[in-house]
Amino acid sequence: FLVPWAFLGCAHLDGAGKRQILPPKRVAKVKPESAQQKLPLQLHDLAISGLKPALRALYTASGVPGVVVGLVHNRRVVWTDEFGYANRDQKKPMTVETVTRIGSLTKIFTGLAILGLRDEGHLTLDDPVVSVIPELRRILYPSTDSPRITFRHLITHSSGLPRVGQLDYYSNPDQPVTIQALEKSLDGVQLVFSPGTATLYSNLAMGVASVAVDRLAGMPLRRYLEQKVFKPLGMTRTTFDNQDATKLGKATGYAPTAEGFTSQKPWALGVVEGMGGLYSTLNDMMRFLAWQTNAWPPRNAAESGW
Repeated sequence: FLVPWAFLGCAHLDGAGKRQILPPKRVAKVKPESAQQKLPLQLHDLAISGLKPALRALYTASGVPGVVVGLVHNRRVVWTDEFGYANRDQKKPMTVETVTRIGSLTKIFTGLAILGLRDEGHLTLDDPVVSVIPELRRILYPSTDSPRITFRHLITHSSGLPRVGQLDYYSNPDQPVTIQALEKSLDGVQLVFSPGTATLYSNLAMGVASVAVDRLAGMPLRRYLEQKVFKPLGMTRTTFDNQDATKLGKATGYAPTAEGFTSQKPWALGVVEGMGGLYSTLNDMMRFLAWQTNAWPPRNAAESGW
């Protein structure tokens, strides 16, 4: 997917040169638009005419089996293109409706779930996560006066938790990660820095956020997002369930090896699926992106959450 990240927070330097984490903004409540509505290209003509050959050349040089791309402007889809195959052996073409594992783009939705729970009064972003995930008592802070990890730290990658740490979700792709495995991965883990003082991309942190959503919402993350995001936006081909994705005709996953791109099983992420377990299509992701971009620029009007 070629889509811009929807940042949940950002950082700047204060007068003393210290890095400060800015609070995330609430997401605007808007009516979803059809991902199929297109604007006249007009000023996009030049950009698209340059993108097409550039992407074609990049796709050809990369050896990647298949790619789909889309451009959203002013909450409208203005251009899409498709390259290669969803299944190379079967010569099944990639399309805007092909279901693929979107990997770490899942983290956007997990962060959005945290914000939704904030809007519903289940948490504040500066609550200590240990109040919901007592397993975090097992981690080691850099100093005794280090601030405790908060929900804001988790979704802005400023918790100090390592990228993966001891969390093993890759050695056995058929074995879903359990809460016991997550607990074990946190036992004695040393934070890379004091929370809130720096940033470090962390799968482990978003795995913790996944479990926090489960406990605060009283339902699995996947069901919460289904009710609050996927259904309202008409994202009918978006799912966490591998079997559902298979029924929808998901693309075969490939990974680069010494012999070229070879098919691979998806990881069974279990309780930490919020860090990268979602399947979706380009059309569904553009629908979501169109909705998200309506929340910009930020404004002071009251928000009603979802």
